[in-house]
Amino acid sequence: MVLSLEYEEWERKRKMMHKPQMIIFDYGHTLLYEPGFDAKRCEEAAFAYITHNPQKLSTTQIYEEVQKMFQQFDGLRNRGIEIHEWQFMRLIYEYLGIEFSISYKELEEIEWNAASMGAVMPHAEQMLNYLNERGIRTAVISNIGWSGRALTNRINRLLPDNKFLFVSFLHKFPLFSRLCTMPASKYVSFSLVFALMGKPQGKDFLIQFLFLIHSHNLI
Repeated sequence: MVLSLEYEEWERKRKMMHKPQMIIFDYGHTLLYEPGFDAKRCEEAAFAYITHNPQKLSTTQIYEEVQKMFQQFDGLRNRGIEIHEWQFMRLIYEYLGIEFSISYKELEEIEWNAASMGAVMPHAEQMLNYLNERGIRTAVISNIGWSGRALTNRINRLLPDNKFLFVSFLHKFPLFSRLCTMPASKYVSFSLVFALMGKPQGKDFLIQFLFLIHSHNLI
């Protein structure tokens, strides 16, 4: 009798559930993870592309300088302050006087893949297939330091059948921090986004907003 009542209650709640319009995932240890991540391999991989190294630093010395600089920023992360990987690379390498034969955009992915090629979390692929089959939209937002471009390429490589509406990196308190630091031209772009959206469409408003600011490269 007790089991029957519990089942009836479970069935009642199940019927009340609504299919979500969209599920937005985080990246790290949600969809993918970084087995054997080794930051020193970043500098070992980057070393082959150095064209100017006035201090004649070795990969170990560069790695040590990078870690010193990173630790200074790491203490600020709990306060919601993040630094983009391209900004960090430019800061540390220009500080050391190091120049490369390729752009930071290219170097970023070389370094990240050297540190760890990444791997799919158990059952993540099956879960995404299930959601796709049921027409539930999906996307990824992460406060990871790597760029949205690098993040998208990694996800597409490891989860080639994904149907993510967008993949974007967002730092903590994204809209507040972005609005406080973005140049005036970005405010015009946000106005453009709202103009493109027209009248907000109920619950889909946030989805439309995130998609459009991503597609216009505002975040």
